[in-house]
Amino acid sequence: MRISITGASGHIGNNLCRKLIERGYQVKALVHNFDKSLVGLNIEKVFGNVLDKKAVYTVIDGADYVFHTAAIISIGIGSKEKLFQTNIEGTRNIIEACLQHKIKRLVHFSSIHALKNSLPDKLLDESTPLAGAEAFDYSQSKAGAEVLLLDACKRGLNTVILNPSSVIGPFDFVPSLAGQMIIKIAAGKLPFLINGGYHWVDVRDVVSAAINAMQMGRSGERYLLTSQWMSLSEIAAIICKEVNRKAPAVVPDFLAWTGLPFIQLFSKLTGEKALYTKESLDIISHSPKMVNHQKAVKELGFKPRPVEETFVDSLHWLNDNGYLNNLKP
Repeated sequence: MRISITGASGHIGNNLCRKLIERGYQVKALVHNFDKSLVGLNIEKVFGNVLDKKAVYTVIDGADYVFHTAAIISIGIGSKEKLFQTNIEGTRNIIEACLQHKIKRLVHFSSIHALKNSLPDKLLDESTPLAGAEAFDYSQSKAGAEVLLLDACKRGLNTVILNPSSVIGPFDFVPSLAGQMIIKIAAGKLPFLINGGYHWVDVRDVVSAAINAMQMGRSGERYLLTSQWMSLSEIAAIICKEVNRKAPAVVPDFLAWTGLPFIQLFSKLTGEKALYTKESLDIISHSPKMVNHQKAVKELGFKPRPVEETFVDSLHWLNDNGYLNNLKP
């Protein structure tokens, strides 16, 4: 069976490639930035990006199934125009190519950010409305892509939409925003923590559910892929216990917001991406604690593991691969 993947170099993408190859599938990947995440993998590479229609049609030609993981993930840093072009117009190109080549199913990776942000004490599930104009740019871009997909279903596209929370786990080569957080906490380079937390999920569990979605799940439906909510202080305690380091202090919210301009200035001066931005502070402070993933459990065979186990596995993988300067947790 032939599988095509966009965003193969990314965290989800390269984990997906590995698991598909392990299961005996032929994999063809659209590769934007070829890096060490794909070294040694037996895949056919098509170089380009989702805005390159010729490359998109080439990678999808001959495929039985398509996984669309390519996207820009933003916490308020970078070009809004590029964000919308990649996440919305890029998805449009994927849809049109899938319709033309009559693929069996498109498995699209969205995000829980595509949904309207509920209050911390309100339940978030698949019935939650899509994010609107009041949402951050990233949320609007992912919601816009879902609108295109649902419209394409009416034109005959067989597609399943997956909405993971913040993904963590091994083979995080870039590393991701969550991976950068783990590195900075373990290395003692995150100056403080704020109150709040987020819903996390293991990339290996996301990939397993995604592969199941080739045959399972209903077309035109979205499925939330989350494990559990955990606060930043709980995460720091797990990581710092592994590396025998004192956890960063938790500061009051007003101090975090007051210090935000200085964090952004430091980021510009050092060239390091800031983990604390207006968007990330708001997300961490107001993320819903109750997210229901039972639909994915019942219909996609989703089996999320405890996130404490995932954070430990992530830390060890990052250390074993030289991202932590051999802290030897």
